[in-house]
Amino acid sequence: MHSQNNIISNLSLLLIFLYVIIYPFFIFNSGTPQIADFILMFVVIINLRKIFSVYNSGIFTQITTHLLLYICFINLIWGWIYSDTTIYFNIFFYLYNLLVFLLIVYFLRNIKYFPFVFCTAILISYIIQEVLSPYGRENGIRNILFFNNPNQLGLWAILTFFILYIYFIGNRLNGYFFTFAFLSSFFFIILSISKASIITIILFSLYFFISNFKKSFIPMTIAIFAILYFVKTNNIGLDDIQLIDNLILRVESDNSSDDTLGGRGYDRIWNHPLHNLFGAGEGANYRFVSQWYGEIHSALGTLLFCYGIFGITSFIFLMYLIFKKNDFNVYNIVILVNIYMTVHLGLRSAFLWILFAHLYYFKDTLLINSKKYHNV
Repeated sequence: MHSQNNIISNLSLLLIFLYVIIYPFFIFNSGTPQIADFILMFVVIINLRKIFSVYNSGIFTQITTHLLLYICFINLIWGWIYSDTTIYFNIFFYLYNLLVFLLIVYFLRNIKYFPFVFCTAILISYIIQEVLSPYGRENGIRNILFFNNPNQLGLWAILTFFILYIYFIGNRLNGYFFTFAFLSSFFFIILSISKASIITIILFSLYFFISNFKKSFIPMTIAIFAILYFVKTNNIGLDDIQLIDNLILRVESDNSSDDTLGGRGYDRIWNHPLHNLFGAGEGANYRFVSQWYGEIHSALGTLLFCYGIFGITSFIFLMYLIFKKNDFNVYNIVILVNIYMTVHLGLRSAFLWILFAHLYYFKDTLLINSKKYHNV
């Protein structure tokens, strides 16, 4: 029996490693499972009994489970009322995310080599995407690598980097690899020209620079002067750097109406106030009066309007539990992720729930020499 468990655990680690590597390669249309999802679902199936045992591991796991099941229930009710498959289809994503969340919690708590495998997989994934970036897809002036849209690229870069940052402050990732992760994530975000992602990574950079001023001032200054010297001696102008040129063009040509509350879909919150009680579910957006015809471009707005008081309060309570258990090194990740989620959805991304599992169980499972953090 013990030997069989070892085989399953080792196979699971290998497949999780493969999942992380393959994840950025979107083959099918958005809103449908990708190849990586089928791989991770197989891992879930072979670990199903272990996953169900995780439910009683603590209040954070229980509240997360109740929230995601409530989301599925609301979509089931509205899907039945409207006989609309676009509402029903959300059930699959949130059930899948629940099982993935429980899987990661189990592996964080029980599998010794999981942090090393997961961290290494993200770093290798970064290398692969950088090497293949000249061959990536384009969406207008925005490079999307092998995703279906630039926001998916930006979200993936933000979430995976924050997971690596958790490994860094837990002494699981050294400074050199962390620097590589930061530069890689910054590169992917600039490629996507996602305004929310750019703002998020800039805010993180400011926090990190200020909190590590003594250590980072000299190398940061040297790096800046080296870049300026290279630009000046080679007569390079901003127009010669395609990424910067694309970024400037995005800002100049951007539709400012997208940045209004109505443009993000928030207006349906007050146009249909009764839905804020129990939730309207996701999908079938023809039901709503809104300046924006699609889904609400906000995770927090979606939790309130689509899943009501229970949805938004459960999520806020989850954030409170993370705050209560950790200190400022983790607070800043929670704050920045929620800033990002005010203007983008991301709730259906498995990596969001993987990040939350890491955030809550950070001190229990990832922190080495728990008496002190890195000086960050």
